[in-house]
Amino acid sequence: MTQLFLDTTLSDCNAYIFRDGEVIARMSETLGRGHAERLLPMVEETMAEAGVVYEQLSEIICVTGPGTFTGVRVAIAAAQGLALATGASLYGISVFDLMALSADTTLPQPLHACVAARGGLLQWQSFELMDGCWMPSGDVITMVLAESEVGDMPQAGTIVGVFLPGATLSEAEAALGLNIQQAKMSPDAICRAVTAGQVKGEAVPLYMREADAIRAKPVFQYQ
Repeated sequence: MTQLFLDTTLSDCNAYIFRDGEVIARMSETLGRGHAERLLPMVEETMAEAGVVYEQLSEIICVTGPGTFTGVRVAIAAAQGLALATGASLYGISVFDLMALSADTTLPQPLHACVAARGGLLQWQSFELMDGCWMPSGDVITMVLAESEVGDMPQAGTIVGVFLPGATLSEAEAALGLNIQQAKMSPDAICRAVTAGQVKGEAVPLYMREADAIRAKPVFQYQ
């Protein structure tokens, strides 16, 4: 089975090719901007390196967020188009699951995977170790640090996370006892999870906040 993995949720633009439990080609570039222009050429280059053609793809997996608003949509749109064109099955995986899959299983439990955005906005999901794998133990929680108290934060275990552009840990956040370890994404761990059939979510975008744009109102109303 041959799978294509796409991720543009954060600063990096990633394209991996998996085959029968192995990463046979990978490409990752830190862009910040321009994911939409770079992703499909990167897919072509990665597939050429792997010696794979589109007809050979069995599954296409994309990261669904949360992340930058545009970045979340880029990988999903590309994955949807490629799945439609090739007939490959389409699946999605969240950034929370991605961090948990890549986390060391010797870390103190529970594991809290979080995404921090500007304005003190924070989302996290907790995971427990089951049969050697981190499995979700709760829903995604959203909070604004400036409006929160110490008791609102995880009080035990390990916090791993990623920071969106403009997100920083202020003195007020530090006062909440926040100690976030920078998460590391492992292509090999992702490949193992994909091969084991653990990645079967829907390719639906997961946003931290609603879009800033407001839908325009019609100028004229026709009767």
